[in-house]
Amino acid sequence: AIVQTLRDDFRKYARQSRHQHLDRVFSAAARMAGRKFVYSRAEVDYLLPAGGRVVPVEVKSGKTGRLRSLHSFVERYRPEAAVRVYGGPFRRDGGILSVPLYGIEGLPALLQREVGGRRSASAADA
Repeated sequence: AIVQTLRDDFRKYARQSRHQHLDRVFSAAARMAGRKFVYSRAEVDYLLPAGGRVVPVEVKSGKTGRLRSLHSFVERYRPEAAVRVYGGPFRRDGGILSVPLYGIEGLPALLQREVGGRRSASAADA
């Protein structure tokens, strides 16, 4: 009865197109209970809108970190900008903009200049 009640809630709260996906995930979770499994896709912490584009953002607590997920995202999707928020200074490492934790409040404006500025320049070149 509990399982059926949860499945019925899918219809109440999810769009029609998501019902079958939710049901598949729900069914698979029961089969995986108690088993070890590994996610195969890298993940980034946030996706932010800027200049009509999506910018991946990885947040690190310290000054270092390998950024494997962010590099994987950049390689696969080729965003116009990518950001690491961390405990170090402002800097640019290749295509990744590193922003200190204290600079996060200005991140939306910074991204607008980064992505919006590139789009304006490329439109002017055309």
